[in-house]
Amino acid sequence: MKYKRNSFINLTIVIILILFTACSREPEKSTAPEANKPYEAVMAYSIFENMPKDIQIVEDEINKITIPKINVKVKLMPIIAANYRQQINLMLSEDEKIDLLAVYSDNFTEYVYKGYILPLNNLINIYGKDIKKVVDNDYLRAGTINGRLYGITTTMDPRSSFGVMVRKDLLDKYKIDISKVKSLNDFERVLKLMKAYEPDLPLIVPAASWTSMLAGAAGNADVLGDGIGVLLNYEKDLTVTNFYETKQYADLLHKMRQWNEAGYIMKDAAINREGNTDLFKANKAFATMTTIYPGLSETNSRTAGIDLITISFTESIISTKDVQEIQWGIAKSSQDTEKAMQLLNLLYSNQDINNLLSWGVEGKHYVKTSTEGVIDYPKGVDISNTGYSLNIYWQFPNPYPQYVWKGWNPNFYNERKEASKNAVKSKALGFTFNPIPVKTELAAVSNIINQYVIPLESGTVNPDKVLPEFILKLKEAGIDKIIAEKQRQLNLWAKANYIN
Repeated sequence: MKYKRNSFINLTIVIILILFTACSREPEKSTAPEANKPYEAVMAYSIFENMPKDIQIVEDEINKITIPKINVKVKLMPIIAANYRQQINLMLSEDEKIDLLAVYSDNFTEYVYKGYILPLNNLINIYGKDIKKVVDNDYLRAGTINGRLYGITTTMDPRSSFGVMVRKDLLDKYKIDISKVKSLNDFERVLKLMKAYEPDLPLIVPAASWTSMLAGAAGNADVLGDGIGVLLNYEKDLTVTNFYETKQYADLLHKMRQWNEAGYIMKDAAINREGNTDLFKANKAFATMTTIYPGLSETNSRTAGIDLITISFTESIISTKDVQEIQWGIAKSSQDTEKAMQLLNLLYSNQDINNLLSWGVEGKHYVKTSTEGVIDYPKGVDISNTGYSLNIYWQFPNPYPQYVWKGWNPNFYNERKEASKNAVKSKALGFTFNPIPVKTELAAVSNIINQYVIPLESGTVNPDKVLPEFILKLKEAGIDKIIAEKQRQLNLWAKANYIN
């Protein structure tokens, strides 16, 4: 599943940011040791499966392209997702060499204020012409803080909506029509039917922790990064609201409580730590609530080994958080920032490299089928024995147009691009909140959220009793001060960007 997209509250950002102040230096002059020798650029990113045994083979093929074109030798550094933050933090704090790194929404601001990633304004103007051709200006703006560009998003459609991901085999088996399912209330009727057919099967299951319903209950609010102060009318209004004390949130909690008492929600959901793809694979789940983004069902279907489909309950939105979900940056420890930017630019313009990163080597890890643009495993190879199967095509800089896997919609990429044109852009697209002025309050509020939200949103506790207590604790911890500061910063940002 896409990296950490299920949670709108990432507590570690707040806690870590307490210790740091802004860093805004431009990259220093390149220090490549030998002008004619290929510069080795280390490229770090997270993976969700075991380290592929054929990583060196893929790396060698990539270098057959990069060395002749830009005199850069790529060194791939995939890191298991669970270890990514800790390992990258350690490496960058000790100035270990990294050139390009994947920067995710839950650590983007942290890396900027720690000085771990460099401003790219000058570099992109000189070496990033291909990037500017394929990345929307609004999306580039979302990678800026205080006017400086630090992260460049992928070209993967950044829109998101809220809904559920469900097992197609069970829908087909019991001939359940979902064509008119447009809301939580509609889906409740599906759960009631499924409970009768599969009384022992957990119907709604969480991911590693209970999925926050904040955006969905609000009609897909712009959560302004951390969800502590959101935009409910994100297309037209810049008023920051404490969502936890709205009627929408209370209504959601009552719905989750009803579902829990009806037996629809997995027992012990509030303490579950097993990933939803693992639960699907083990036949321990029917559906999970989720933020829906392009490629979610295809990616998870392949990982779980079972067909999954998504049902959206809200319109698609494009917010700063969506655009920042996956960005690429240049690390402060790069020894040649010019070569690093040349490589990044090439990654946005050369589809052969992106296909190698995503699918491996043709003939060894995949073969082309009779349908143009569609690939399959070579004879004798499958997902259990292939030497390269990352399943993270969406993470690399330019997924358009890559190959699609057999069984996927052949028009997957084109349809995603077209759909993104119809998504609603938040009025605050490009705004990034600086948490430093309210770092103490953020730490306190985050601790309260961590204590109350999971039990409330999983229906484990009675919201009539617990929600008022939760709201009071938030106020005592300083949530009103945080919201006021976020509103102040947003107003200044809007004025600077001529947004009324």
